[in-house]
Amino acid sequence: MHLKRPLERRAPHRLLCLYRSTNTQLCSPPLSTMTSRILALVVALLPVLGGAASLAARDTCDGGTGTLLCCDLLASPNDPIVAPILASLGIPASSLDEPVGVTCTPLNSTQAQCPTQRACCTDNDFNGVVALDCTEA
Repeated sequence: MHLKRPLERRAPHRLLCLYRSTNTQLCSPPLSTMTSRILALVVALLPVLGGAASLAARDTCDGGTGTLLCCDLLASPNDPIVAPILASLGIPASSLDEPVGVTCTPLNSTQAQCPTQRACCTDNDFNGVVALDCTEA
């Protein structure tokens, strides 16, 4: 017959495990001190890492080139939605290399919020229908 160690010599978490366990459950030891410290560090750094992502939005375009716009869509000139719009304006999609902004409105530093797509575009002479030579802002 196999003798078990007395219960009082087992770790407290093992006593709880013995009390709650069934044949289908497995008990695991509690988190180690190092694991809990690492977890606390990760939780503490989350706001810092999240704040860095919010710094990506700018109020101006790099190098002063282009106009900061809020566009409903920023896509390739050959995109199935963009190409017909360009064709209706007489702009051949094959002549463009950079993304195109669709339905764009200018942004300034007092109105820097854009719920859709922020873009810096160098050619916005199409009454807001499209803006050409855009980069994501």
